[in-house]
Amino acid sequence: MGIKLIKKKISGGRQSLYLSICTNGKRKKEALGIILEKGHDKTTKDMNRIKLTIAHSLQVKRELDYLLRKISDHNTILQQSPPGNEGIYENDRNLFDIFSHYIDNYTKADLRILKASYNHLLEYSKTNILPLSNINKNFCKGFLDYLYQKFRGNTPSLYFKKFKNILNYCTDEGFIGKNPALNIHPTQSYALTKEILTPSEIEKLALSPCSNSQIKRAFLFSCHSGLRWCDIKKLRYENIDFSRNLLRITQQKVSSHSGSAVLFLNLNNSAMRIIGDQTSEKKGLIFTLPSHARALRIINAWTKNAGINKHISFHCARHTFITMLIDNGAGIKTAASLAGHSSTRHTEKYIHIVDRQKQKAVDNLPDLPTGITF
Repeated sequence: MGIKLIKKKISGGRQSLYLSICTNGKRKKEALGIILEKGHDKTTKDMNRIKLTIAHSLQVKRELDYLLRKISDHNTILQQSPPGNEGIYENDRNLFDIFSHYIDNYTKADLRILKASYNHLLEYSKTNILPLSNINKNFCKGFLDYLYQKFRGNTPSLYFKKFKNILNYCTDEGFIGKNPALNIHPTQSYALTKEILTPSEIEKLALSPCSNSQIKRAFLFSCHSGLRWCDIKKLRYENIDFSRNLLRITQQKVSSHSGSAVLFLNLNNSAMRIIGDQTSEKKGLIFTLPSHARALRIINAWTKNAGINKHISFHCARHTFITMLIDNGAGIKTAASLAGHSSTRHTEKYIHIVDRQKQKAVDNLPDLPTGITF
């Protein structure tokens, strides 16, 4: 067996420390959760020196642990794995430590969902110490049931998938032999759970004051383009072809797994008006936006001020855009393409919304007078 201390570069010029462990000709990495900060000042150097000392101590401890296990009957230890677990636990680590380290090094746009999954797992576990040996199939099913009881729509599926990803990470790093949630598949709901704005309500919002003009512009732009928050926040003038009123962007949410990640979208006059000056050679971000949580508070106050009694989030603007497309005669394939959906399966849910709206409009027609005969 050989154990080496290695450094891996991460964001901001920092370095994450790992143990590279070779056992029986197979090599694996073990994350220590120790980060060396970038900087040449005395305080940073001293702190990094202390962290390296701790890392070397952990390296020695791992070597001693291996020797102790080798002396003992290793087969007996394996037979004592907790009921329901099929993995081999070489080091019974705390999942929350691993989860926290994973979050610190996560750079994708759905970081907010990952953090939410962590917080709800913490609430479900009722402890901040969760040994990997305690996580079996029943525990995973229990966490999914908890999410179903607490949330509606696709939220349980989103949070559980992040939890499942963490267990996959633990498997890849050699912390466990098999992911206990591997064969647990949350039900994907394709029902539309968020509110939709009508054209008259969009007009009300456009005419109503908002405490943050950037939020107002971005939300109304999403109503006319269907862009998600993560894409709106990174939208740049360079993404717009002003000569053709054409937007080109790589959708952050699906960039790693969808063939439709690159979206080409024709912008209407309202969307171009929101973008503003089309003659200058502007560069950089089109919208300067606060945090997502701050934006939701501003949108909530803005919609109430406009007299709209609906629970409106930023994502409602995207749903509104797709619904208006279908309501105005766009075929489902056209709507799916403009929304950046990889298939029409995700777009079909909007057809039912439009059908309900049409039925409601018909039902609201005035009744014939009572007492007439035919």
